[in-house]
Amino acid sequence: MVDIIDPGHSYLLLTLDGELKQTLTFVKRCDRQNPKRFPGNFNSYPGTTVQSVVRCLLERMRYLQRQVWCLENVFVIFCLKWVLWLMEFRAARRHRRLYLKSLHYAENQPLCLSCGHTLCDCGQLIQEMTKILIENDKNGR
Repeated sequence: MVDIIDPGHSYLLLTLDGELKQTLTFVKRCDRQNPKRFPGNFNSYPGTTVQSVVRCLLERMRYLQRQVWCLENVFVIFCLKWVLWLMEFRAARRHRRLYLKSLHYAENQPLCLSCGHTLCDCGQLIQEMTKILIENDKNGR
């Protein structure tokens, strides 16, 4: 069971081996000019995305797999990759874009700093990728 702070956006997570409270907060957006854009949201605050959390879960599962190999971990890792791909496919479809990318692409592409997706029209992704390419070029990669 998870403790809900703000339904759909903020949660208090179970903490083991300590007293530190862990919260998970997803971005909450509100568009006062177009309330239908984010139905039910009357305020906004920063947070993460499902995709970012799934990427963390993938890294965690790979870490556990390196510690002790387990067949179930292989399946969990594959399913988490599918979750990432489906989230990107969903976003593309909702924005009337075609998403013909691989599981590898969905997992490894940088995320747009504005919308949090691997394929977008925001321009932030292009700017971020350009910075990475310039930095790699400077470092001889």
